Amino acid sequence: MRRLPIYFLIDTSGSMRGAQIDSVNACLKFMMLDFRSDPFLIEITYVCVVTFDLGTVVVVPLTAHMEVEIPHIAIPNSGPSHLGSALAFVRNIVQGEVRKPSHENKGDFRPVLIIMTDGKPSDVEIFLKQIPQVRALSFDSIVGCVTGPKKETEYLRSLCDDIFLLDLSSNPPFSLSSYLVRRWDRD
Repeated sequence: MRRLPIYFLIDTSGSMRGAQIDSVNACLKFMMLDFRSDPFLIEITYVCVVTFDLGTVVVVPLTAHMEVEIPHIAIPNSGPSHLGSALAFVRNIVQGEVRKPSHENKGDFRPVLIIMTDGKPSDVEIFLKQIPQVRALSFDSIVGCVTGPKKETEYLRSLCDDIFLLDLSSNPPFSLSSYLVRRWDRD
């Protein structure tokens, strides 16, 4: 069966403490429930959760979303936001995990990358070098989800197809399944 791999890249730097990471945790849980309510996505969605600050960690390896229990994402006391290094890390994972089409099978659907952050990478030079390499992977979409009072979108605009505000007060919060269905309807 064809999979739809969705990679969540979550900022766990010091600037994400408090309400910012609370928004991320709540939206992740909402998105998992959202996938489970869509008859098409329920069958094909696979999720990988990666966190980044000074280092990058795979919290949930690529797994059928029905089998995933999203852990509570915590923040260390402080730390930089090495988004550029995290993009290189995820790029390597995607290259190894996403099945390419062949004569025998169709391969996976093009993957989706969701970046959850307050916006500004600490490793700007590496981030800028990663943009063309990440784009070369032909993601179906790269979505930026920003949160916090100091949220910035300038850097994400150079990478992401769309940027959304992680806002728990909107009803409902950002619906990734609705976004994907609308995007596929446009194509």
